[in-house]
Amino acid sequence: DPYYYIQSTLDTNEKERAGLSNIDKARDEINKNLNRRVRVAVLDSGSFKHEDVNFSNEGYDFTTITGEKDNNGNYKPKFRDNNPTAEGISNSGNKCVSGHGLAVSALIGATADNGKGIVGMIPSSYIDLIPARVLFCGIGEEELTQGKTSDVAAAILWASGYVVEGVP
Repeated sequence: DPYYYIQSTLDTNEKERAGLSNIDKARDEINKNLNRRVRVAVLDSGSFKHEDVNFSNEGYDFTTITGEKDNNGNYKPKFRDNNPTAEGISNSGNKCVSGHGLAVSALIGATADNGKGIVGMIPSSYIDLIPARVLFCGIGEEELTQGKTSDVAAAILWASGYVVEGVP
């Protein structure tokens, strides 16, 4: 995988906390101890198709406002939907695509040994990555991707198996 070498930065940041000396040892520990498939909900900016990350079809968009403002300067409301893609409209009206949710998902479960991208910590054959979009584009002058606490709370409940009104 061409960007695997970049992941060596995880060694410096994580080895003391995890008690491991490198990403390979961490993956080996996970492989030895993970005897089943796991589901991981990634609460972030959403997903979009990528050749190195396989998202589940179960994702959901929990954002309830857009980054786009109306004529009175208020953020336009939106309804939650089953499309967790990471696209939005910024304050300036430009299309905004945040790749942060994809980056986080790739670190968790990118496909290894396919000659593409990076290597995920959990082998892709053992994981269902479920994108839960809680961040949206275009807040503030810098058009940062941000979210509402209530949207994050709803996604946490949903990912934990609780019923959230209006969400399947």
